[in-house]
Amino acid sequence: MHGYDENLLLQELKNILEQKISKVHKIVCLSHYILESLPDHAREKSSVVYPIFNYKKYHGLNQAKKTNILFVNPIKPKGVETMIDIVDHFRDEQFEILEGWYPIERHYKEKIEKYSNVTITKHSNDMRKIYDRTKFYLCHLFVMKGLEES
Repeated sequence: MHGYDENLLLQELKNILEQKISKVHKIVCLSHYILESLPDHAREKSSVVYPIFNYKKYHGLNQAKKTNILFVNPIKPKGVETMIDIVDHFRDEQFEILEGWYPIERHYKEKIEKYSNVTITKHSNDMRKIYDRTKFYLCHLFVMKGLEES
């Protein structure tokens, strides 16, 4: 690192962080994962507060239009394979796969596109339309962990 001793620099940063934490009265974390990453003495004065969810944006969505079972960004390869097994088993149901920040890999997409009861939707910043047609949301483990903690 440009002539600096990396260990010395990291120790100096750690010392600065320790000084800052010692002056802080309360630390607010947005998840238990963040809380657990803090040093022990910082965790003692920390709480988890989940981001505010504006339920009014989603409350009262049209129940009659709900037709799809939603997967959001199935995690490869286990998540995609599990999702394909479910789609294959429930051929009378309509499934929607919402891509996350990154598109689904081509070889997975080719497997998925063989099923006529599956629609792949590109990433969306406004989930209201997607939730409006969703009757059931299948979460992967990472989402479930977050929901359990909230």
